Amino acid sequence: MSSLTDLRIAVRRIGRHPGYALGLVATLALGIAVCVAMYSVVHGVVIKGLDYPQPDRLVVLRSANQALGGEPDLLSGAEAESLAGMERGLESVGYYFWDGATYLGGERPRMVTMIQVGGELFRTLGVQPQLGRWLTRDDQGGEGRVVLSHPLWMELYGGDPDVVGKPFRMDSVTATVVGVMPPDFGYPARGVGLWIAHDPAPIRADPALYQNARFFNVVGRMRADASPETLAQDLARHSDVVAETHGAALRPWRLQARSMHEDTVGAVRPVLLALLAVAGLALLVACANVANLVVLRGASRLHELGVQQALGASSGRLARTVFLETSVLGAIATVVGIGLAWLALQYFIGIGDSGVPRAREVGLDGNVTLAAIGFGLSATLLAAAVPAWRLRRLDAAGSLRSGGSRMAGGLALGRVSRYLPIAAGAFSVGGLAAALLLAASVWRLERVPLGFDADPTLVMQIFRQPDAQTASFNRELLERLSALPGVEQAALMSSAPLSGIGAIPVDVAVVGREGRENLRPRVRAVDGPIAEVLGLRLQRGRWLDGNDREGAEPVALVNAAFAERVFPGQDPIGQVVSIPPFGAGGDRREFRIVGIMADARLSSLARPAEPELWVPFTQYPVNSIAVMLRAQGDPAALTRPAESVLFELRPDQGIYMTQALAAARDRQLATPRFFARNAGAFAVLALLLAAIGVHSVVAFQMTQRRREFALRLALGSAPTRLAARILRYGYAMGVPAALLGVGLGLAFGQALRSSVVGISEALWLAATSSAALLLAIVAIACARSMLFAARVDPMQILRSD
Repeated sequence: MSSLTDLRIAVRRIGRHPGYALGLVATLALGIAVCVAMYSVVHGVVIKGLDYPQPDRLVVLRSANQALGGEPDLLSGAEAESLAGMERGLESVGYYFWDGATYLGGERPRMVTMIQVGGELFRTLGVQPQLGRWLTRDDQGGEGRVVLSHPLWMELYGGDPDVVGKPFRMDSVTATVVGVMPPDFGYPARGVGLWIAHDPAPIRADPALYQNARFFNVVGRMRADASPETLAQDLARHSDVVAETHGAALRPWRLQARSMHEDTVGAVRPVLLALLAVAGLALLVACANVANLVVLRGASRLHELGVQQALGASSGRLARTVFLETSVLGAIATVVGIGLAWLALQYFIGIGDSGVPRAREVGLDGNVTLAAIGFGLSATLLAAAVPAWRLRRLDAAGSLRSGGSRMAGGLALGRVSRYLPIAAGAFSVGGLAAALLLAASVWRLERVPLGFDADPTLVMQIFRQPDAQTASFNRELLERLSALPGVEQAALMSSAPLSGIGAIPVDVAVVGREGRENLRPRVRAVDGPIAEVLGLRLQRGRWLDGNDREGAEPVALVNAAFAERVFPGQDPIGQVVSIPPFGAGGDRREFRIVGIMADARLSSLARPAEPELWVPFTQYPVNSIAVMLRAQGDPAALTRPAESVLFELRPDQGIYMTQALAAARDRQLATPRFFARNAGAFAVLALLLAAIGVHSVVAFQMTQRRREFALRLALGSAPTRLAARILRYGYAMGVPAALLGVGLGLAFGQALRSSVVGISEALWLAATSSAALLLAIVAIACARSMLFAARVDPMQILRSD
C-alpha cells in the first residue's frame, strides 16, 4: 500500500480520537514554543553577528594595571592616540567618550547625548552614512563638525535632505552638519543624538591629564591577516613603546583586546545559554510525554493491531501508521508552537525592558523560523520513533492467539516507557534548580542594603561647563528647589547613585607617601545637604557643609571602603590626598579628609561598596550636575515643577534626564529579573509535563493490572497495601529522576556561578528543594490511581472481565 494511503488512514484515525490528538498537540506545542522563544533570544543576542561589515574583525581595546588587580579599564588620551600609529595588528582605530550638549535651535533648549569622536571610529565600524560623510581624523581640532543620528535628524530637521552643511547650535559650540547616519545605527548605544569631532589639543596641553585620565573607549579593526594571538603580541610590544614614550605613569598599564561581540554579550551569554538549556529540557520532557502517550495509546489498540496482523498486515506497516499519525500531529504542533513562541516574545518573555544587550535584534526572523521548524521536526521524530520502533518489534498476532495476556505489558511497560518519565523528571528538576538559583540571586539583590534611600529621591541630570557663576548658580538653584511644595531637601551631586554619568575613577596619592595608591576611587563633587537627601550615615568626623567654599581649605569626605584600603590601621581624618583636576590644565589638587561616611552601594547593586572620595562642588567644579530632590510623597510628581524652576533660572539650560532614583535601581534589577522569571516559567512547565508523564504511566499500569488487583483484594489483601504498591511504582520513577536532577541542577549552578551574583550559598538548597518538589508531585500524580485502588470493588471487576 502506498505511503499516501497510509497517510490518509493515519489522518482518519486522528479524527476518530480528537481528545488524544489535542493532548498530543498541546503537549508538544508548549515544549516547542518555549524552546523556540528562548532560542530566538539567544540567536538575536548571542549568535547573530553584530550589524557591521566583517564584525568578527572588530575588537574593543582596554588597558589593565596589574598593580590594581589587572581589571581592564578605559584608556588614557596618550594610549588612545598612540594606537593610531600602531603598524601591525590593527587596520584602523577609533576612540570616543560620552558627552552631552544643550541644543539651542528649538523653542526650548534640550540636552542631546553627544559622543566625542577621535581617530577613525566610523571607518573602523564600516557603516556608511545615509547622507553626507562620516568624521575622520582630519576633522579633529578644526571647525566643529557633527554627524547626526537618524532620529535626531528627523526630529530637528524633519528629514531635510539638504541638512548637510547647515549649522547646529549648541551651548558650547556652533558646529556644521557633515552627515546623517542610517536609522539602524546607534553606536555605542541607542539614544545617541550626534557625534562630534574631538579636539585633542586641550587635553594634550596637560601631560598629567593626558596620561592619567581614563575615559577613552577604543575600537579597532584587525587586519585581515591578523589573529587574536598575533594582535595580543603586537599590543604587548606597543605597550612597551607607550611606556618608553610617556614614562612611569603608563609603565604598569598593558593594552588588551577583546572581540566586540564578546565585549557586548559576554556577561549575559552563560545565563542565556542556561535558559536555553532549561527551555530545551522542557521540550525533551514534552517529547518524552508524547512518546509515552503514543505508546500507551498503542497498548490500548493492541487487540485491533493483533487482528490486523493476523489478517496479514506486517508489524512494519503498523509501526509506519503510528509514525505517520504522530508526525502529522507533530507538524501541527510545530505550527502552533511557532505561533505561541511569537505571542510569548510579544507579550510574555519581556525582552524589551530586560536590559539585555541587543534586545532589539530578538525576533522570529527567517533563521529563527528555520531553526523552529528544525526543533519541531526533531521533537516529532523523537516522539514518534520510540513507539514506532516498539510496535515494529511487537508480535501482536502471536500475543492475541495466546490470549493477549502480555500484549499491553510487552508494549507499554518496557524499559523505554519507564525511562522516559525518569529522564523527564530529571530534566525538570535540573531546570527548576537553575530557576531557583536565578530567583535567589534576584531576591538577594532586591534586599541588599543599599546604604541610602532610593525611593523618595528624584534625579534631574544636567551638564554645565564650570565658570565663574557656578557657585552662585548652584546656590540659587538649591534655594528655589528647596522651596517647592513637596520637597524636603535638595542637593547637588556630580554623579547620581546607580548611574555611570559623571563618575570617572581617578588615581589618588597620599601626601607624604611615594607614588600613587593602588586603587582608582570614584570622585563625586557635592553641594547642599546630600546626606539628608540620600539618608547617608556618618561614621566619624563631619559632613561637607556650606563653609567649604572656594578660597577655604580644600576638604574631602571618604567612605569606609576608601579608609580601609588607603589607611589600614590608621586614622584617615586629617590626612591629605591629591587627585588630578577636572578638565585640562592645572596641577594635582590636595584635599584634607574631614569625615568618614558609612559604605553605600552607589555604583552597583551586585558589588560591594567601592572606594569613594567626595569633595565640595565649589572646590572641584565639574560639568556634570545631578540635582537630587528628596520628596515628601511620590518623587515623580516633582518632575515638572523642578524642570520649570531650572528653566526660569537658566532659559538656555537643557535637561538630559529626569527620573526617580528608584527607576535606576529597577533597571539594574531588570536583567536578573528577566532571567529568573523566564527560567521559572520554563522549569514549572517542564515539572508539570513530567508529572503528567508519571501520572500517565501509573494510570496505565493501574488499568492494565486491575484484574490482578481485584484478585488480591478478593483474597484478603488490604486496599491500603495496593495503594502503597502504586506509590512505590511511582517513586521507582521519581527517586532516580530526583537524584539525577540534583546532579543536573548542581551542574547548572556551577555554570552560572561565574556570571550570577549570590548563588553559591543556595546551590545545594535549590537542587534538593527541586528534587523534593518532584517527589511531592509524583505522590500527587499517583493519588488518583491510589484512590481507585483503595475504593475498587473486586467482584465487579472480576465479573466484568
